[in-house]
Formats: sequence, structure tokens, C-alpha cells
Amino acid sequence: MSNTNLLTVRQIAGILSEKPERVNYVVAKDNIGPTSRIGNIRLFTWRQVTSIRKSLEGITKCAGN
Repeated sequence: MSNTNLLTVRQIAGILSEKPERVNYVVAKDNIGPTSRIGNIRLFTWRQVTSIRKSLEGITKCAGN
């Protein structure tokens, strides 16, 4: 798989218009492991971005926002 198809937490946060801290929380809470790493930078696929987005929506609904 080419690294051009992979995204960092910060890139995912930008795409989803969320804070990186919220994306990190969902990744940890749902135990979403990175597809790859470059040093200490975690890389995720677009399929994982979909899972992260759904989890963030669930948190927002629970919070009543």
C-alpha cells in the first residue's frame, strides 16, 4: 500500500473538522490500531477514518450536542 493513501491523526482531524485530541481519544477508546508507522507517527487508512468519524458522531450524540 502506498503511503499516499494513509493519513495521520492531525490530517484526519482536519478532514473531519475536529480537534486532534478528540481523534486521539476515539482511536484509543475504540482500540483502532494504525495500519503503519513512520517513527512515532501513526498512519490510518480511509476505512479507519470512516470508523473514527462514526465514533465521533456517537460521542456527539451522547453529549447532546
